[in-house]
Amino acid sequence: FVRQTDHAGLVRVPTSLLDLLPAGVDVLRDHSLLDGSPGSIVRLDIRAPAGYIQLARDAGGQWRLFQPFSARADSAIVVRLIEQLLACRIVQFVQDAVSDLAPYGLDTQNAVTALLNTGSGDGSQMLAFGDPLPNAPHLVYARLQAEKSVYAVPQSVRDALRIRPEDLRDRRIPGLVP
Repeated sequence: FVRQTDHAGLVRVPTSLLDLLPAGVDVLRDHSLLDGSPGSIVRLDIRAPAGYIQLARDAGGQWRLFQPFSARADSAIVVRLIEQLLACRIVQFVQDAVSDLAPYGLDTQNAVTALLNTGSGDGSQMLAFGDPLPNAPHLVYARLQAEKSVYAVPQSVRDALRIRPEDLRDRRIPGLVP
């Protein structure tokens, strides 16, 4: 039965209408993590247990490595990495209002972080990846720096960030046209 708040009468409706209501609040939450498009990103910093990598676009729009050494970066690899980060979606909302990040592996040296900056000056977005979930090892804990919530995301995104700086280098010989 359904009743409008401003009417006294009741109406009988099919129970199938209940299927239109969300099963829980998580269905209504935004499952995306990072904003932007690959073309708007001008800097990418990656901090992993193996070290720190800093990539940025030069004046000509080409990607370059600045840390741990200075070199041309393979733009196709960097763009694929950025696309993977931007496409990362929340699989599960783990906990809100978290103050202690240790149980999730988000406060240790084993955490992997990615910092994305856009050229428009609208700030940076930092996403940290922690330990795998005990009951779902294909997922890892994640947290946006600007939020106090912990999420579960695909482990493949964290694994992609464990790239070696050497693997990001542009292998083409400069100045040669194919």
